[in-house]
Amino acid sequence: MNFLNEIIQNLRLLISKYLKIDFKYLIKNIYKNEETPSKVSIDCIVKSTGVLHIGAHRGSERYVYDWLGKEVVWIEANPKIYKELKKNLTEFKFQRSYQTLLHAKNDEIVDFFLSSNDSASSSIFDFSEDFKSNKLFFQNKKRNIFMKDKIKLKSETLDNFVLKKNINLKKFNHWVIDVQGAELYVLHGSKNSLNFCESLTVEISTENFYEKGSSFEEVKKFLIDQKFRITKDPQRNHEDVVFVRESTKL
Repeated sequence: MNFLNEIIQNLRLLISKYLKIDFKYLIKNIYKNEETPSKVSIDCIVKSTGVLHIGAHRGSERYVYDWLGKEVVWIEANPKIYKELKKNLTEFKFQRSYQTLLHAKNDEIVDFFLSSNDSASSSIFDFSEDFKSNKLFFQNKKRNIFMKDKIKLKSETLDNFVLKKNINLKKFNHWVIDVQGAELYVLHGSKNSLNFCESLTVEISTENFYEKGSSFEEVKKFLIDQKFRITKDPQRNHEDVVFVRESTKL
């Protein structure tokens, strides 16, 4: 995989430098029906040894990771969605998936709320009253999204998980965290694992979408304390932001 990564990274540089084609634009047009990471996220992924994707849903970025030649570990909490994720990854031999709820503590029984939008907004938190009353705009639109049910799940820290599954995090030094308000919980359970992380794409909220959910400022402070820096402040109230090590140049 390392040799393949080098080839793909060199191809990326040739495309950008000599053909004057934006790499994000190229990927987006190859996989029109799938989610495409931001340009800075793609730059981090290209430079990475591999990707740890927490909050996988159905693995919509799997084609992008495959095209970039990256090995991936996917983690999804929702057991029903996980079955579909596992099926979607069948043809991708360098991508594997696990079902667990990552948290700040091990072995806690946690409520997991299931959202009406195909479970894309499911969380350990219910929506806030501001969200329920439709006062907040979600990605610049008002949407009729609600929590339709909840289940009980057993929690686990990332530090415990990687030891149990014997995952070498040196091979997965770009992280994606998409856990709908539970970002700080995941990060607090990852303090040892973070030593192997060089960059993160984190979905954050600058407004109170989830009751007791992590705020952007809390996530930012935690990661700055861990010697990361933010590449660009969010422009919307709910979007992905990228953090890199203080010494990293993009």
